[in-house]
Amino acid sequence: MFRSPPMPMPMPMRMRMHRCLLVLLLSIATVLGAAALESQDVLAVSRFAAGGSGDPTAVGAGMPVAAGDRPALLTLADAPRSTIILAPRAEVHLQRVVTQAGTSLIIALDAGAIQVSIVDKGAYADIHVVGGALDVRVTGTLFVVERVKRDTDYVALVHGKLSVTLRQEIAEVIAAGATDHAELSAREGVEGGISGVGATDTLRSRPQLAVVAGGTASIEEKAASGEGGWDVDAAAAAIADAIAASGGEDGGVISPVISDEVFAEIASGIAEEILDRITGDIIDASLTPPFELGGPPGRP
Repeated sequence: MFRSPPMPMPMPMRMRMHRCLLVLLLSIATVLGAAALESQDVLAVSRFAAGGSGDPTAVGAGMPVAAGDRPALLTLADAPRSTIILAPRAEVHLQRVVTQAGTSLIIALDAGAIQVSIVDKGAYADIHVVGGALDVRVTGTLFVVERVKRDTDYVALVHGKLSVTLRQEIAEVIAAGATDHAELSAREGVEGGISGVGATDTLRSRPQLAVVAGGTASIEEKAASGEGGWDVDAAAAAIADAIAASGGEDGGVISPVISDEVFAEIASGIAEEILDRITGDIIDASLTPPFELGGPPGRP
C-alpha cells in the first residue's frame, strides 16, 4: 500500500520548536553554571599581576600569583577589606584548610616580600602566612614578610600583634635550646630559619616594599636604617596610582581595596563566562547531525 512521505514541518512551527528548545537548554545551562561557579574555589581577586592587565582577575586555590616589575594587589574574596600587596618579583599562592576549629586561609610566600593588611578575617577562623621557615598567625594587623633565603624569613610588624612560630618541619630539626617562636608587638621585627627564631628587633622606620624591581636592600635593612615614615606606605600608594591610571576610582587611597560592588561585578562576570561556555557546548552538541528538526532522520 502506497504511503505518501511525511509533510515537511511548517517554518513557523520549526522556529517555535527551536525557541522552546533553546529556552530549555538555557535553563539547564543556568543551573549547571551556578553549580560550576559554586565549585570554583575563588579565594582572592588580583590586579596588576605579571602577565595580566589591571583588570580584576579571580584567583583560585593553589594558583600562583606573581608580581612583575611593579607591585601587584590581592583582595581576599571572603574578607574583601583585607589585602595583600606583592613587591616586584614576589610570588604567592593561597590555600583554604578546613579543620574542626574552622576554616583557615594559608598565604604561602614562595618568593620575595609581601605586605599583608588584615582589617577583618571575614569567614576565616584563622589566617596564616607561611614562608620558607616561619608560620605567622594573623589577627587584625599590618605587617611585611620577606623570604630572605630559601629557608629564612623576616617579619616586620607595623601595627597590631603577631604570633610567629617555626614551621613544624623546621622546628623538628633545629638545635636543642633554640627558640622556636616569638610574639611581636607594633614596630618590632624578627628573623627565623633553620637556626631557630632570632632576637626581636626594634624597628627604626616603617618597613617598605619596593615599588620597582631591582632593589637590593632587604626589609630588615630598610627598617633598621632611617627614622620614622610610619604614615607612608609607598607600595599601597603605587597601587592606588595604578588603579587610578587604569580608570579606577581609588587614586590617592593609601590602603586600596576593591569594593563589595566591584567584587560582585567580578563574580557575575565569572558566572557569565561559565554560563556562556556551558550553553555553547550544549547547543553545539544538540543541534549538530544526526539530530535535526523538520523531517525524518536521513532526510534533508
